[in-house]
Amino acid sequence: MLNLENLELKSLEKQIYIKADDDRQIHFTMFQNEYLSEYDYKHCEFQNVLFENCILDHGLFDKCSFIDVEFRQCDLSNSSFKQTYFERVQLSDCKIMGADLSKSILKQVNINQSNLQYTFFEYSKMSDTEFNQCNLNETSFSECTLKKVNFEASNLVQTNFFKTSLKGIDMSRSTFIYPIVSNQLTELKGLIVNSNQAVDLVTLLGVKVKG
Repeated sequence: MLNLENLELKSLEKQIYIKADDDRQIHFTMFQNEYLSEYDYKHCEFQNVLFENCILDHGLFDKCSFIDVEFRQCDLSNSSFKQTYFERVQLSDCKIMGADLSKSILKQVNINQSNLQYTFFEYSKMSDTEFNQCNLNETSFSECTLKKVNFEASNLVQTNFFKTSLKGIDMSRSTFIYPIVSNQLTELKGLIVNSNQAVDLVTLLGVKVKG
């Protein structure tokens, strides 16, 4: 958790505007109730920053870095975070629908009670990351590397895991049906599911379960 006493409340628009292209560092800052749709934040470095009740949809965050950052009740829908670095980041009660986080790195990231439907994580690398009570329906994790990634009480319906190994991933406490995988089903090897989920996954093999 961030120490709010160390954060200074500022205007995000002014901070982005005054930063030179070669010095886009924003540290120990709090942003509240901001509305900046379709804004360009590319190559910014955010460290020890809190975003609270901010609408930042359709933003360009490509090649940014977020270290020790919290997002609370923010809307990041349809924003681009391509090749972005996240470390010790927490997102709570956020809308991240349709965002593009392809080719990004996520370390020690916690996403809680957030809507990530239609979001793209293709080719990303995740470690020590948790999705808790999230909507991940039709989200794409295609060709990702997942290490110590946890899905807790989340919805994953028609979620794309094509060419992504789910070995050691525990889906037993989440809704996990109709995953998109290769014809060989190699992605599912070593996946942990509950008995009801196992019955649903058997249908991918063309097997009919008789009750």
